[in-house]
Order: sequence, then C-alpha cells, then structure tokens
Amino acid sequence: MNATATIRTVMEDYIRDTDITVKRLADLSGVNRGTFSAILNRNPPKPLSVSQLDKITQAMGLSEGALYSLFVDECFVLVAPNWRRLRPFLIRCAELEKLDVIRDILTCLAERLSHNPAVFDAAEEMFLRGHYPSAILLYEYIIESEQSSHSERLAISHLRLFQIFEKDGQKSTETAMRFLNYRKRLPEPLALDGLLMLAEMYYLKQQWGDMELMTDELIELSQAVYKFSGSESQELYQPKYPLIYYYGQAYLLKAGSFENRGMFKQAKKWIEHYKDLSWFQGLNDLGKSAVHLFSSYAEANLMSIEIKMGNVQAIPRYINYLKDHPSEIMEGLVTLLESALKYSFEIDSLLELFAEELETYNCFNPTTLKKQYKEHFSLRRYENFCRVYSEYCFKTMNYDEGAKYNLYRLNILLTTQDKALMADSMLLFERYREYVSTDLQYKYNYICKEAWEHEKSQTVAIDGISVCS
Repeated sequence: MNATATIRTVMEDYIRDTDITVKRLADLSGVNRGTFSAILNRNPPKPLSVSQLDKITQAMGLSEGALYSLFVDECFVLVAPNWRRLRPFLIRCAELEKLDVIRDILTCLAERLSHNPAVFDAAEEMFLRGHYPSAILLYEYIIESEQSSHSERLAISHLRLFQIFEKDGQKSTETAMRFLNYRKRLPEPLALDGLLMLAEMYYLKQQWGDMELMTDELIELSQAVYKFSGSESQELYQPKYPLIYYYGQAYLLKAGSFENRGMFKQAKKWIEHYKDLSWFQGLNDLGKSAVHLFSSYAEANLMSIEIKMGNVQAIPRYINYLKDHPSEIMEGLVTLLESALKYSFEIDSLLELFAEELETYNCFNPTTLKKQYKEHFSLRRYENFCRVYSEYCFKTMNYDEGAKYNLYRLNILLTTQDKALMADSMLLFERYREYVSTDLQYKYNYICKEAWEHEKSQTVAIDGISVCS
C-alpha cells in the first residue's frame, strides 16, 4: 500500500478495479447507502467508525484489520481524537494483536496527557480480557507519561505488569522491583494481591527478611480491611481471592520461612495463627473452603515439623495424611527425605508406597516440565524434590537414580536461570560423577554446554560494562 494512500483512495481503487457500483459495495458491507456515500464522497468526508471499517474491509475481500494503519489518520488527522471512536479501535487492535497500530496510536497521543485516564481504562479492559501484549503497551505508556508519582493509575499500571509477567523469570523480577515502591499507593483490594505476589516471590527466592516485611504488611492490611468490611463503601476493584485467603496465606508463608530455616519453634507459633480461622465473619462458600484448607495445611505442617525434628513416631500418621491428600505427596516426600538425610534412617520402604507418584515425576525435557508445572510454586516444589531425592539416592548408593533426578533439577534451573542453584546442582553431580553411567554423564555434559552457550549469548563484557543482547 503506497505511502499516500487513505481509506477512501483504497475504496475508490477497489470500485474502479472491480467495476462495482458504490451502492453494491454498500449493500455488500451492510453499511447504510446514505452513510456509505457520505463516507466516500462528502467533503469533508463523514468519519468512519471501526465497526463500519471492518464491514467495508470484509466486503472488499481484505484481511481483518488490513486498513487499520490508515485508520490512525482517520482518528487524529481528519478529526480531533474522540474516545467514542478511539476506544473501540484500540480494543479491536488488541483482539487482532495489531501492536504496531497501537504503537502508532500512542505516538499520536504523546503529550496529550488529558487522554491518560481513557488510555488507562482501555488498558484495564484489555487486561481483563486477557489481551496482555496490547495491555503492556498501554500500561508502559501510562508509566512513561504520568506526571504524578502518587498517581493511582501509575501504581496500578506497575502492578498489572507484575501480574502479566509473574511467571516470566527475569522479567517477573524486573517488574516486581519496579512495582515495589508503588505498593502502598494501590486501592486496598489490589494492594492485597500485590503484597501476596511480592511475598510469594521473596519466598521462592528465599529472601526471608523481605518476605517477612511483605507478609507483615499483608496481615496488617487484611486485618484493616476485615475491620471495615461492614462499611457502605463500594470498591471499584475486587481482590482475586476471599479476604480470609490473604490473611491465612500470609501466616502460612511466614511459618514456612521459619520451617525452611530449621527454626521449628517459631514456625509452630505462626502455624497457630492460621490453624483455625473459623472466627472469620461473613464467609461465603469460598471462604468456608479456605478455613478447611488452612486447617489441613496446619495439620500437615505440624506433622512435617515433628518429623524434621527427628520424631519418627509421627511418620505413620503423616503417611496416612499424604495418601488422603495426593496434592501434598511431593512436599511430604521432601520432608521424609530431608529427615532421612539428617537423622540417617532408611525410607526405601516408604518410597515404595509412593512408587506410582515417583514414576509420574520422571521427566527430562524442559518443555515438558513447563507444561506439567506451569505454576511457579509447583515448578520450584518439583526442583526442590529433585534436589533432596537425588541427594538421598547418592547417599544410599543408587547413583544413576540420583544422577537422573539431579539432571531433571538442572534442566529446570537452566530454564529459570538460577545460577547459584545451578552451581549447587553441578557440584553434586561432580562429587559422584565417577559412579554414574556414561549415558547420564553425556546428558550432563550436554546440559552444561547449553548453560554455557546461554550465558555467552546473554552478556558480553566490554571494559567492565555489561552489554545485554
């Protein structure tokens, strides 16, 4: 399409080249004949709507959105920007992933800050509909153009980017750090979601001090929201979960951080805070389910702590719990394996009880791993299981089994790019390399080569300056 083309010249060329009448093209498009004529022939021409453009585009046999780049001029050059036309246009661009057209629109809106509220509203609609690539462009525009650092729109835009990139490795960390300083400027319902996400991120990174700060803020906020939950105020936003979930999850994470550090007495203290949440008032069915869920977690975690403290008498009851709660088997096996390593007792007979589950944990392909463990918590849980199971197998001289699960772990860490844990995994393999089969050594060397190639492609150091590709 030539640089001087307009929607009307394209229409005129089509009418001339196909020898079709204006009336016939109007009828084919479903646009009223009088309106169609005014769009094509009036001077100045009648402005098009995006729905009319879509109908005319289809009638001319063009692909959806084929004329959208020309429609940008229609919205900004022929007439002043009008959000009754711009909003539907942006949403249609999002639906068709016409990202270049969205960029053109935002360029035209640059320095017209009075349009920021409407841009933000369009971004929110895209976010809610799951049109994330388009929403990202609009949120970044708000972040760059918003003048007040205390703007609620600015804070929400940072949160939305964090939510969109939550499971995207390095990008998740980057957006989290950008959002961090804006967390206290959010509406309360969104602040609950933001604080929970930050707490979970720090938990996964084992940054316990930062995690405790977020959980303390989350507990304080959920208590404040609960205190005023009977007020008449209507919130524009709704949190993702029932309020009880944020309160319980904050204490669950806090207790888990102490348990992970071997500080079992403190962990037990925090477990008591979510063990019985039946005192929460005004619970719906989801809230009541959360009460039972946290009670079950508390029961399991108290048993887990007993076993980690060396109380083997708690194992039979814990095994029964795991059989009744299959989703907790992986975490339960980690508890049993860690305790066996620490207190030097044998659990092969217990592992046989879960042989079926262990078989399902057999996977080597990182693509398969991503499909099976989409949630970041589940992926980290699996990585941790592979770590402790491989250590147990090596200690009990089941070398190939240990090497196999160590390679599963290394594959995960290659996708998440956790370099410290990658080094830990490699050191473990090297310690037992001489006892491992040639085939598994070959696979290990291949993964190490992949890791090295990825590292070379990511960063080139020039005179101390890191240049990222």
